[in-house]
Amino acid sequence: AGQLLDGDTIILSYQQNFFSFEFSTFDYFNPHKSKYAYQLDDYNSDWVYVDGGRHYADYANVMPGSYTFRLTGAGSNGLWNSEGVELTVIIRPPWFATWWFRAGAGLLFVFLIWLLISGRVRHIRKKHLYEKRVLIVEKQLLEIQQKALRLQMNPHFIFNSLNSIQSFILTREVDMAINYLSRFSQLMRIILANSRESVIALADEIKAITLYLDIEQLRFDNRFDYQIHLDPDIDEEFAGIPPMILQPFVENAIIHGLMHKATQGHVWIAFVKKANNLLCTITDDGVGRERAMEIKNASGLAAKSRGMTITNERLGLLSQNADGEFSVRIIDLKDAAGKAAGTQVELTIPIQEI
Repeated sequence: AGQLLDGDTIILSYQQNFFSFEFSTFDYFNPHKSKYAYQLDDYNSDWVYVDGGRHYADYANVMPGSYTFRLTGAGSNGLWNSEGVELTVIIRPPWFATWWFRAGAGLLFVFLIWLLISGRVRHIRKKHLYEKRVLIVEKQLLEIQQKALRLQMNPHFIFNSLNSIQSFILTREVDMAINYLSRFSQLMRIILANSRESVIALADEIKAITLYLDIEQLRFDNRFDYQIHLDPDIDEEFAGIPPMILQPFVENAIIHGLMHKATQGHVWIAFVKKANNLLCTITDDGVGRERAMEIKNASGLAAKSRGMTITNERLGLLSQNADGEFSVRIIDLKDAAGKAAGTQVELTIPIQEI
């Protein structure tokens, strides 16, 4: 607090950003008839007009910077002072907002980034050959992940396969990862090509299923084997079926049937012609549906398979647009003692010539 004159400069800290000015005129006889107008430039651009009953100006939360306070007044005669007075108000910023601190922080940040990059470059150079192979595999993995979003496959299989490739990389089994990735890439290309078609040759579907089985054998360390039988009466190049119609059933046989089995598992896939239909039989010697459901309940994963729900809906829609009817029959296999001996799925598909 103190008396200020025209042209004075006030310097405040950033914590002193609440302040006020008091003022008066030299009209000692009728001060209540005086009038004032004031403005703090760069804080508010409008002039504030008050009568003689108020002779102060308050300001709060003024940001650091340089301001000009202007004041003029009029006495009881109503004549305004054309010159007025001006004061300069400077509010200094906190130390962490000064230019020298920001410049220093920027230089420190750049230095830390340089240290990080330099360390990373040295690390890459030490393992150049190995890292190069890993980067190639990871790049192909990213491409496959992007393609997988467009494919009509069970997402669990896709991402489990990608996780298996990453696991091979982490355990430094790069050759195994490349072998797995090569087969997986072939399957993705086939499915991507087939997904553009409503009907494909049975030969193409068998090729896709064979690749899928090979991939699952690698993923599960050959815990099962498989056989595919094709009726000689079927011309697989000209017998047309919808693409990826078999994969969900084959996946169920492996995941829910064979993977819960302690011993080596087996999958048999057979194609037989019945009039104008193709009868595809998928048989496994796994634990059976009842035991598989018990295991799922115990693990808290008893939700219905979304993949099979989509497949059943798809079969219903296909039946509406086909000359024949798509149907699925599931048989619970029993051994001589009446115990579960696996599951058999009979899928009837109307044959379309291509």
